[in-house]
Formats: sequence, structure tokens, C-alpha cells
Amino acid sequence: MTINAIVIGAGPSGLLAAASISRFVDSVTVMIMPDITTGNPGRNAVLMPIEGGRWLVTLGATRGSTSPADDNEFMEFARHGLPHGLVGDLIADAEPLSDTWRSRSTTNRRYGFGNSSDLPPGLIVVGDAVAAFNRVYGHGLSFAARCALALRNAVQKYGPDPMRSPYVQSTIAETSQMPWQIATSQDSRYRETIGQPPTRSADIRHIFAHRIVQAAAERPAVAAAWIDIISLSRPTVTMANPALLMGALLGRRRPPRPDPPLTRVERQLLPTQR
Repeated sequence: MTINAIVIGAGPSGLLAAASISRFVDSVTVMIMPDITTGNPGRNAVLMPIEGGRWLVTLGATRGSTSPADDNEFMEFARHGLPHGLVGDLIADAEPLSDTWRSRSTTNRRYGFGNSSDLPPGLIVVGDAVAAFNRVYGHGLSFAARCALALRNAVQKYGPDPMRSPYVQSTIAETSQMPWQIATSQDSRYRETIGQPPTRSADIRHIFAHRIVQAAAERPAVAAAWIDIISLSRPTVTMANPALLMGALLGRRRPPRPDPPLTRVERQLLPTQR
């Protein structure tokens, strides 16, 4: 059995929050992405709506930087530790519903069970036991669900024959390929990363993805298609989506904006504008 591992960062910390942020936007995720091109440790933030009118706020930092460890550090990081203070502004009047939770689990690790003949007949390995990804990508439950679908389809095809388990395991191993490529092709770009350096194919995927992300900042259709892929909502074949191909071809049409692309109404809802 082979083990592949790529380790990055100091880890994300999370805080549940609600109140005035729920009046800002409805069912829209706010993301502040790290800039890999600077050569400095990356810092990022995600503001995501969840059930019950609550919002999950996640702040992260790669190796060489430090993610917040308590509520005070959390707010300071959100306001002054990110490339832009938008998330800090949005949660300024929010009511914390939990303590800050910190994790350093930012490793991407994959086990080569698909190529192993050491497993006893009838034993199938799924989920995190096959592959675990940097949690900042949110792939854990999605990958587990894909493993369950692969297991169901394989049992329907082969039946409950224990001697077929190696074939089923190979199918599940193939299921890990897409989230593994997404996570490692991004994480391997940081100079602080420990593990296998980027391959030539990873370099090409990164260039392609970088141009798509640039285009997504200006074109909603590109952004929607790209989010479907990185959230594992759609298979890899949708990389051939015309919107993505056109976005990669054209890239960014205008220079980067210094501020988030908020509408006038959205700006008026920010605490700093009230």
C-alpha cells in the first residue's frame, strides 16, 4: 500500500455567527482567497450561510503564519489580518453562537488501497480511511457521499461477492482522484508545503484554474461553473464547460479591483456604512 501526503499551513479556525450579517446577503458565500503569487504565507476567509439563519465564518492561514486561537484574535484577524477587511466588517455586529474552534489539520493524505491486494476479501475501505483532504476545501462529507454512491453502484454491478472487493476498492480509489487533484494542485503551490512538489500536469491545471478564478471575478456564469467543480457538485468532465473554457481563454478583462464588487445597496448594509 502506498501513502501520499501533502501538508500545508497552520490551519483554519471557525466561529458560528448570526445577527446583522443575515441581513447582508441571503444564501451567498463570501470568499477571500490567498494570493499565491506573492510568495508569502497565505491567509483566507469564507463566510457561508447555514441553516437557521446562521453563518459559518472560517479564517485560515498557511505555514509561516498563524490562524486565530480565540474570539479576540478572531475579530482582529478578520479585520486586519486578511487581504481585505470585508469579512471583519460583515461580522462586526454579529452575535457569536460558539467559541472559536481552531484546527491544524490541513494535511492532504491518500492511501493506495486501490492498488493493494493485502485487504481481506469482502473488506471495503471508504471515506477518510481512503483519502483525507485539507479541510479548508470542505471535501470530507462530499467525498464520503461519493464513496457511498460508488459502493452502491459496484454492488449493483458485481453483487455481494467478497471476491469482487478489489474491483470495488479500485472504483472508490478513482473517486478520490478529483478532490485530490483540486486540493493538492492548489496546496503544492505554497513554498511552505511539505510533500511532493508540483508535477508538470499540476502546473498546467494551476494555470488553467488561475485564469478561471480571474475570469470568475467578473463573469457570474464562470463563477457558478467553477464553484460547482471545486465543491464536488459536478464531475471533472464539466471542466469542458463552455463558460470555463472561455474564461480560461480570455482571463481577466480589467485590472483587479481594490475593493469587493458590492452593489450600492450592499455597501449601505455594511456596519461601517450605517
